Amino acid sequence: MRPLLALEDLHAGFGAAEALHGVSLAMGRERFALVGGSGAGKSLIARAILRLPPPGAWMHGRIAFDGIDLMQADMRALRGRRIGWIAQDARLSLDPVMRVGAQIEESLRLHRGLSGRALREAALGLLATVRLADPVRVYGLHPHELSGGMGQRAMIAMMLAGEPDLLIADEPTSALDASTAMQVLGLLDELVARRGMGLLFICHDLRLVEGFCDRVAVIEAGRIVEIGAAASLGQSRHPYTSRLLAARPTL
Repeated sequence: MRPLLALEDLHAGFGAAEALHGVSLAMGRERFALVGGSGAGKSLIARAILRLPPPGAWMHGRIAFDGIDLMQADMRALRGRRIGWIAQDARLSLDPVMRVGAQIEESLRLHRGLSGRALREAALGLLATVRLADPVRVYGLHPHELSGGMGQRAMIAMMLAGEPDLLIADEPTSALDASTAMQVLGLLDELVARRGMGLLFICHDLRLVEGFCDRVAVIEAGRIVEIGAAASLGQSRHPYTSRLLAARPTL
């Protein structure tokens, strides 16, 4: 079966400094985690997939999405529509001067061609889909008026406007308290199961990954050192993974 996303020998860096050293991995319509310490290259991989490298970065290798060569593809036809991205702090990624409803409608207009009453109804429907208690109220708010959890849900609603096949979630719960984080994870889990999406879950919390994801890739200093079942992460014998597991705080 052809993987939904496949990276082969991906290299990236800045000037003479190489940050990704031949990264290769493949995932299907599953919850696939990418874990590692700060600076390991997790977010750079996400940006490479979206062809949004940081300023001054270079990259080469092969990135295939559903059989499409992303190195050669017109990414404007894929970003948002087939590949969605949830950033770490959604409120900083939303346009601060536009109301939430207007931003979701912009995505719906671009990706689904909706207009008029259908546009507003679809936006309110997406806000309800992400379990916001009062979609009409949230529709009229600006990003700074949202709590952390509400902001993440609004960003997820915007990313669902294009009905993507792959959702990249880059530390989506790092700015949230524990109870809100679990609610957002439950929502992502439900969306993956109901819509049949693939989820690339970038995270540093190994305990969370063990219970939430299907498979996991561990990255150290720009190299994939281990790929396996997330539930078996605690039994890993790789030295780097063992150090990450040992660094977890305990009561």
